[in-house]
Amino acid sequence: AQGFKTRSETFDGQRLLLFAFPAPETMVTTPVGATFGDLITLDEAVYPPQTPASHSLPVELHWQAATTPGLDYHVFVHLLDSEGTLIAQSDGQPAQWSRPTSSWTAGETIIDRHGLWVPAVSAGTYTLRIGLYNPQEGQRLLLADGQDSVELAVKVE
Repeated sequence: AQGFKTRSETFDGQRLLLFAFPAPETMVTTPVGATFGDLITLDEAVYPPQTPASHSLPVELHWQAATTPGLDYHVFVHLLDSEGTLIAQSDGQPAQWSRPTSSWTAGETIIDRHGLWVPAVSAGTYTLRIGLYNPQEGQRLLLADGQDSVELAVKVE
């Protein structure tokens, strides 16, 4: 089984990593079909539709490139509250830095796992905001409608 890296902390000079291994039946596939910059499509997101506070939220993204991208774009997965405040995030190269986008081939599906640590927050509906950006400039790839991210709902209990 493959885990979702959720936290990385240092204690007394030692690095501690926390991985989540969710039960498969808790994960739900959400079709997305959003293409960023005519280069990369987020086919679907797989995550639990609800999660407790003070727990990890595993998010698996299925990406596909139309062609080999010329840059190494970074993925962002942000969890926002109803006010738009950032609650948790995961940013970096896809597949825990092991599959830079410049290594993708046309039609290949990349499985990209992110773990978000949901802090002790109030119960309610939160937003997962997902997208791609150029790390040198900070510029996000746009969707055909001009938006720079996809938004999906998740309930925190």
